[in-house]
Order: sequence, then structure tokens, then C-alpha cells
Amino acid sequence: MPLEFVNLLGKKISDAQMQARKAEAHQEQARRKKSVDDKSFHKGWRVTGIPPGALEEARAEALRLSRIEEQNGRPAKEFNDMSWIQNHRGKAVRSKPYEIKDSADECAALAEKAGWMRVRVEEIKRDVRKPTSGAFA
Repeated sequence: MPLEFVNLLGKKISDAQMQARKAEAHQEQARRKKSVDDKSFHKGWRVTGIPPGALEEARAEALRLSRIEEQNGRPAKEFNDMSWIQNHRGKAVRSKPYEIKDSADECAALAEKAGWMRVRVEEIKRDVRKPTSGAFA
């Protein structure tokens, strides 16, 4: 005995009608997803930097690794503070981004006073640009 589907009014729905409705729903969902993917949006401002104590932790870790290297008979590498600061990705001062740039700027100033290094305010956005007509269109 095959399954029979009914609508809200109790009328039977055939398999062909079910397949047509599923296909229509799938197309609608794909159309909605595409319209969302093509839009640019702004998600706020993030304050990032190097937290206090991170440089000392990195130095201690480098010293520990250099001791292990010396025990294995390899030459130890010197720890370069400036190189580490330049290459360190940084951590978010606050996990939730700020909605207003002035708030993010104030947080950055407070983070610098608290001892954070290389504090930056980054805009979080998604910019979708459509190609213009030209040589590459």
C-alpha cells in the first residue's frame, strides 16, 4: 500500500504534484541563496592587537625550544622581538565586533593604555563587486 499525501483541506496530492512542488521549492531556495550571496554587507569593527604578556610568553617558548635544540646538537636560533611582533596575527580585544567606529576607536585607545601592542581597528565587511564590461568581461 503506497503512501498517499493530502493537503490541508484533505484533498489527495499525486506524486507528480509532490515532485513539482519540491522542484519549485528547490528553485525558490536557490534563487534566495543567490540573491543573498550577491549582496555586500557591513558587519562592524573589530579591534585587534597583541595582548600584554604575549611577547614574554613567546620569548620563553623560544628559549625552551632553543634548549631542546642544543640538547639535540643543533645550533639554537635567536629570538627576534621585532620579527615576532610583525608576523604575529594578533587577537581580538573583544570577541563581539563593535557596530560604531567611534566605539571601536575608544576600545583601541583603552587597549593601548592597558598594555596591548600594535592595536588596530579593522572593518569587517563583505564587498561583492560585479565585473564591469571591458577586456575581461
